[in-house]
Amino acid sequence: MVPLRHLGTFLLALGVIGLVRLIPELHELQSSKTVYWIVVVLDTVLSAMTISAGQGLRRGSPWAPRLALWATGLVLTTSLGWGVLLTPEVVRGLEYYRSSYNWVLVPRLLFYMIAIVFIPYAFWVIVASAPKESRKSYRLTFGSSLFVGAVTMAVLYVSFR
Repeated sequence: MVPLRHLGTFLLALGVIGLVRLIPELHELQSSKTVYWIVVVLDTVLSAMTISAGQGLRRGSPWAPRLALWATGLVLTTSLGWGVLLTPEVVRGLEYYRSSYNWVLVPRLLFYMIAIVFIPYAFWVIVASAPKESRKSYRLTFGSSLFVGAVTMAVLYVSFR
């Protein structure tokens, strides 16, 4: 099993990648709707949470596993939401935007793919490394973050329509 310290390094890197991928989107924000601003701010907050959780896991902080579960659960639901639910709309939008929008879209979708593949493993590592008496509460924490993420995605999805 991977030690939490190594998982922390990966979460730290995932959070930094999450912030770096937003750089191309700064240009798009100049002419976008308020909902898109909300999405970018949400992505920024989630990346900051992931960075904090990763740094906490690297240092062995007692609060870090719960923050990591919250951050990864929220990142997973937003990645699934934007990556799966909105992909048909994005593909239709590509016909309009063509190459000018691709440099914004590709980093976003790659980040979602990395998150969707990695986060279930991160959840397993965090829960497996927890003391037996904490495992149920860790599962509930992750489940709560998935629920909050799903509600957030539903609200944003309705706002985009």
